[in-house]
Amino acid sequence: VTRLDADAAALAAEPATAPTEVARPGDLAYCIYTSGSTGRPKGALLEHRQVTRLMINDRLPFAFGPDDVWTLFHSCCFDFSVWEMYGALLYGGRLVIVPRAVAQDPAAFLQLVVRERVTVLNQTPTSFYNFAREAGRQGAALALRYVIFGGEALGPLHLREFKQAHPAVALVNMYGITE
Repeated sequence: VTRLDADAAALAAEPATAPTEVARPGDLAYCIYTSGSTGRPKGALLEHRQVTRLMINDRLPFAFGPDDVWTLFHSCCFDFSVWEMYGALLYGGRLVIVPRAVAQDPAAFLQLVVRERVTVLNQTPTSFYNFAREAGRQGAALALRYVIFGGEALGPLHLREFKQAHPAVALVNMYGITE
């Protein structure tokens, strides 16, 4: 019997009960620094209930589900990463972690999005404009359902060609999610 077999047997012997509650809704989930609408950096303390409310909200125009594929494109120091991680996890989807070198290369990132059949893409407008130009150059077949923008002001005119090429993709501006 190998260690792997022994570990598998021990795991199978565990009772099939719900895990013990570790965190409560009012407990701190994380602290992130943001300049917010003031332009002055400040620490924002977010509780578990706020993360859940961000993702599960009756006012959000989304129908996320377990078939969705998300990317973790942004640094964990950026509030948009919370949306990316918890979006996939809370809806049972798949999260593709984007290596930094790929995130910095629009052609490589496009290849990853196509290969992984990404359906939910979260981008700053500047990053997306580069991605969209590359997608247009390559005539890429995308599985995208949503592109969600945040982190900086969006210039809608920069989206015209992408929207014409991919009319079924919903483009959503969520600038300032931590606030």
